Amino acid sequence: MTFSLWSIFAASYLVTTLSPGPNVLLVLNQALKYGWRSIYVTILGNLFCQLLIIAAIALGIGALVARNPYLYEIMKMIGGTYLIYYGMRILYRLVRGENGNLPLPLDGTQVREQQTFVAGFREAFFVSASNPKTVIFLSAFLPQFVDSQRSIPLQFAIMFVTIALIVASIHTLYALSASELKRRIVNRRTNQALSVVTGALFAVLGIGIVVS
Repeated sequence: MTFSLWSIFAASYLVTTLSPGPNVLLVLNQALKYGWRSIYVTILGNLFCQLLIIAAIALGIGALVARNPYLYEIMKMIGGTYLIYYGMRILYRLVRGENGNLPLPLDGTQVREQQTFVAGFREAFFVSASNPKTVIFLSAFLPQFVDSQRSIPLQFAIMFVTIALIVASIHTLYALSASELKRRIVNRRTNQALSVVTGALFAVLGIGIVVS
């Protein structure tokens, strides 16, 4: 992969990463709920899933999914259902009386919840894996930048490292923005409204995947 080809790849993937999706929404939700530093576990779970997908594409599994509509439909139903479940779980917790993304005690000061590494990693991994379109997109996108005259594994490794750096940078910016929003918001109703919007968006994304 030449430098010019790599530059085009990096710029193209940067535009893709800037677009809102389940992973960005999860980063915003985690940053609001646990603080911006917690999103590195989320990023790690997301990138581990991306690594598995890219490795599978390098082995030709992406093309198999693209040619097999039944396999794609199964992946789509499972992924969409998980996003719907995740969104409804956020709404259910709110209905149970929890205060949403930004829990507040009686004096109005903010309290930061804690999340285990395993729980955060698991959530990020499954949210990232929930959209089978990622497999189709990367299957069509990555091979365009592969030079058949050079080491294929090395080129896929370079592309993954580039993806990791872009995802970590952009998601950190999103998380810092969300944390700044959290710092300015101390109203309980606003906090609950954020939870409703977050849960509803996850559910809508899941429905969109299922019916697409």
